[in-house]
Amino acid sequence: MKSETDQQLPKINFSGLVIGTSEWNAVRAEVITALNIYGTFEAVYDPLLDPKLREQVFKKAITDLFDLPADVKSLSATYHSKLYVPNVEAFFIYEENKQSIPSFTALMWPQGNTHFCETMERYVEALKELDQMIKKMIMEALGVEDKHYDEMIQKTEYSLSASHYKTEEDHKDDHQYMGSHTDPTVITIVGQDELDGLEVLIKSTGQWIRPAPYCFIVLVGDSMEALTNGRMQATSHRVVKNKNNSRRYETLFMSIAAKGFIIQAPSELIDETQPASTI
Repeated sequence: MKSETDQQLPKINFSGLVIGTSEWNAVRAEVITALNIYGTFEAVYDPLLDPKLREQVFKKAITDLFDLPADVKSLSATYHSKLYVPNVEAFFIYEENKQSIPSFTALMWPQGNTHFCETMERYVEALKELDQMIKKMIMEALGVEDKHYDEMIQKTEYSLSASHYKTEEDHKDDHQYMGSHTDPTVITIVGQDELDGLEVLIKSTGQWIRPAPYCFIVLVGDSMEALTNGRMQATSHRVVKNKNNSRRYETLFMSIAAKGFIIQAPSELIDETQPASTI
């Protein structure tokens, strides 16, 4: 595979769209083209790009969380002090039907932390809106939206995790934090702070591309590949040290199959040449 380049990913703007309009249809075409050629794209959505919200999420809420004492962080069953490798720690801040943001906030800050709670709730709501627009466009493009979009939403649940990649001075190890992999999700939306580190494999060229910092990258997961019966392929990606060797924060907003549900392609997408795949 070719090495990382400074080539740019497609940038697609979802701001202000209304379902069924010519603008919506044009963006849908951009999404499908980007996923077919690149397997990924950078999403632009005004509620997420609000400078105040970005500052509150990455410069205040998440840094405050990871700066808590180790004994406090360990109160969360979702906390990992050595995620994949020793220099990465992570939390699940939100898990639909399991852990609300207010309950997580109360666990970490028994005295209360209104800023953290309200900031992360606003952040999750904007990510949900973006995720559901992307899913709807994919289902429309495949001609199965009328029958299967609502069912897909019902069969998936959302979660938000935050990761802290420590500095070179904290730990000296290999170049990669995490090797090439795909996610078991339907869709993953990666939010980066002002430092880069994510790399995605472009399926049409075999090149690794490092997206710009302070952006939101949409990745197709294994469940979406199964749901579309291979028409959308899961995005291979990896995490490497950022060029500045500085502390880096990242959020992952994931939609996953709800417990007890099987992700399976609609019958309209199954034929003799392309049998059903499931997860």
